[in-house]
Amino acid sequence: MSALPPTDLGGALAWLAAALAAWQPATANATLDLTPLGPAALTELDDRLGRGEVAVVAGEEQIHECRLPGVWRHHRPPRLEVGPAPTLPAVAPSPTPLPVRPADLMNGEAILAEITTRATAYRPGDASHQIHLSHLPLTPGDRAYLDARLGERPLRIHILGYGETHITAAALPHVWHIRHANAAGQTILSTLEIGALPEVVRATPEDLADAAREAATMASE
Repeated sequence: MSALPPTDLGGALAWLAAALAAWQPATANATLDLTPLGPAALTELDDRLGRGEVAVVAGEEQIHECRLPGVWRHHRPPRLEVGPAPTLPAVAPSPTPLPVRPADLMNGEAILAEITTRATAYRPGDASHQIHLSHLPLTPGDRAYLDARLGERPLRIHILGYGETHITAAALPHVWHIRHANAAGQTILSTLEIGALPEVVRATPEDLADAAREAATMASE
């Protein structure tokens, strides 16, 4: 990969093919500054790479996965990133007033205690842990209590597939609220995940290998 950012479409595609070919599970993500590309070349690059299933809004930053899995397009500033998941900017929690204790609170406090303990103990590289809220006997008060106590950050992830998946970052670090919806838009599974980033967002090594082959073809055309 060249030390200087490419200034044309061919150079950007060549960099992408080389970055994907060099990727290994233990390596850090590779990034390419797209600022040197002119508007026309940047538009053509976006057309060639297309859009995948994952879109991220983190504060003022917008990121989407390209048609090639494991290739992430950042918009502010414009750049490409190659790796299983994009690097997310730090965003501060949104102000949330402390909740009034609901009259029908039953299991919310115990679940919150488990989440807090696991999130506090989490270290990079640890396996993620999921709590399937849909499978627990929760009252409306439990759900409202958990939502209010966990709070949120302005970091949202939207995944399109057979249905839709909406992910919100909690104010408590390493905690994510994941809601899976069916094709009719009805929530069919609500989960809290403690970890660096929900596994459903991450591209697999097989995905990146497929992307490397396709990028090599694109660069040679």
